[in-house]
Amino acid sequence: MNVATLQKHIGKFADLVESIQGNSLDKAELKQIEQFLAPHASRTLKDFGDFLKLAAKYDPDKVIEQAKPKSARTPAKPKAPKPTAAEVDAIAHRVIQVYERAKFRTYAEMQTEIASIEVLIESLDKDQLKTVILKLTPGTEFKSKVGAPTLKKTVIEKLQGIWNKAERSRQ
Repeated sequence: MNVATLQKHIGKFADLVESIQGNSLDKAELKQIEQFLAPHASRTLKDFGDFLKLAAKYDPDKVIEQAKPKSARTPAKPKAPKPTAAEVDAIAHRVIQVYERAKFRTYAEMQTEIASIEVLIESLDKDQLKTVILKLTPGTEFKSKVGAPTLKKTVIEKLQGIWNKAERSRQ
């Protein structure tokens, strides 16, 4: 037997109470109980009984204290999916384009280009950044313990360096 069956019995009992006592107020209260059971219709009576035991422990006047977090650390940001080899090649191609066109750019244009490259390389890991740098400047050798932040800085510095060199030659 489940709560849905109990609901039917309460509905029939409400009709019976009204016919015997002639009191529609009692019937209305029983019908209201029948409606309150609707969200629990699929539960077994045992499961519903366990729920009622739990509900009986609830005290609306009692303040429930929530467990305090162990540290005030903010959760880590979810990482972006790792770019594929084709995406790394496309990023490297874009970096090379910016590098080759740097001498024709104004300062503002170059800063915009560098900002767009920073966004593109943000999700690259250490090995992918090395691939980009090697495509930009073949033969580059890397120190063994160089990390991704340093490699990102290297890409940006190479772009700024070529623009600075072009700017000096224009003067």
